Amino acid sequence: MAGPGLADRLCPWSAADFETAIDALATLGYPYWLARAQLDLAAWLIDRGRGEEAAPVLGEATAALEALGAAPALARAQALGVALAGVIAR
Repeated sequence: MAGPGLADRLCPWSAADFETAIDALATLGYPYWLARAQLDLAAWLIDRGRGEEAAPVLGEATAALEALGAAPALARAQALGVALAGVIAR
């Protein structure tokens, strides 16, 4: 069995870790930080070739960031959208 890939060595978190943070931020009512955590999860999934799972998370984050007018984070979301298209197209 192969060892962990580069992405896992650079970011040892699991999807469950991100989901725990996302749940906590949603409970606290912090929409900006919730969207940022969703972006992090989407990036994590994209890095692992899991585009189908990343798409709805990225969509939620993008919609929230648009509503908040958070331009820098929205630019990251749009860049992740391009990366996602490349992963899904494979």
